[in-house]
Amino acid sequence: MLSEGKIALASSTLPWGILPKTLEESRTLFTARDAVGETQLIVMVAREDFIKENRAALVDFLEDYIRGLRWFSDPKNREEAIGIVARFMKREPEAFSYLFTKEDFYRDPAAKPNLEVLQKNIDTQHELGFLKETIDVQKYADVSLVEEAAKRANEK
Repeated sequence: MLSEGKIALASSTLPWGILPKTLEESRTLFTARDAVGETQLIVMVAREDFIKENRAALVDFLEDYIRGLRWFSDPKNREEAIGIVARFMKREPEAFSYLFTKEDFYRDPAAKPNLEVLQKNIDTQHELGFLKETIDVQKYADVSLVEEAAKRANEK
């Protein structure tokens, strides 16, 4: 749309904002980090009763997730990791050159959410009128599952 002159301004996210054609034909005015600082808006959630009923399976899942996250993030596996993503997405590997670099989204190696930043983001959304009310993240957060999973992942 930008390159065809159909729009003058666009909001973009990965990977579209860093595609070579986009970079050649546009310029970044500001980023989300410029506007609101660090963000933590994507988190895994489950109801308390589901966690109680499935805790062992959830910890197993999170242990596997942490191991996978670490493998994909390890620079020695980068070429193979990008190849896996490219084959899955049915695209050329060059389309994913940003993956697992500083250009990509940050992923905590222990898979822990940054609850302090999440709280600030929710409060900001409330202040800007996107949310009717704010919530106390600490009241609802239980990172014990991911901590247990990370401990197991580190032991093996």
